[in-house]
Amino acid sequence: MQKKQRQPEFEILRIVAMLMIVCLHYLSKGGLLTEPYSENISSNGYIAWFVEAFCVVAVNIYVLISGYFGIGNNGSSVWKRIYNVWIKVIFYSVFVGIIFSVAAMFNIGDLAKPDIYKIFCYVFPIVTEHYWFATSYVILCIFIPFINAGFEKLEKKDIEILLGILLLVFCISKTVIPMQLPWDKYGYDAFWFVTVYITGGYIKRFGISFVKNKRTAFMIYVF
Repeated sequence: MQKKQRQPEFEILRIVAMLMIVCLHYLSKGGLLTEPYSENISSNGYIAWFVEAFCVVAVNIYVLISGYFGIGNNGSSVWKRIYNVWIKVIFYSVFVGIIFSVAAMFNIGDLAKPDIYKIFCYVFPIVTEHYWFATSYVILCIFIPFINAGFEKLEKKDIEILLGILLLVFCISKTVIPMQLPWDKYGYDAFWFVTVYITGGYIKRFGISFVKNKRTAFMIYVF
């Protein structure tokens, strides 16, 4: 069996994406993101939004890499991946949930006592979208065997039409229409994950002709 070669550039990209996610959580949970349309926004507020804009692609990077390496593989390993994700999410959800529930019952910290809804979220974190990424990723994994099979059967033109429709509906329309659409979850849903996964697969199979060097790629990223 041929040994897989390590690709350090993708590993570095994953590390950078994780640092971006840390930045995003620090900015949002730390309360550094003021209202962008506020008249009293400070220079620190502008810097925070500047960093936010450059880091907001972090989750897309992970899904894009999944599509890049996932297209062309058989779907046998997908079910194992779903099982592993499900088990890990259940473990942390129940384990952390029990800790906080016990702390609330003993009045440790300013924690609300658990109700039946919270307990249900702890026990069924995937179906309740307790962790939005896990829910969207599991749904994506369910469709991966069918997406991969479609890539093997469809021609380049057909894939481009499909990808164009997906990007029009789940990206461009939400960007140019000045209102929040009913299905708009700010890119935190399975439909967008499917779109990004297919994009990654397209890049792997056909490449991007207009990206000829690092300078062009960086300018596209900044834009």
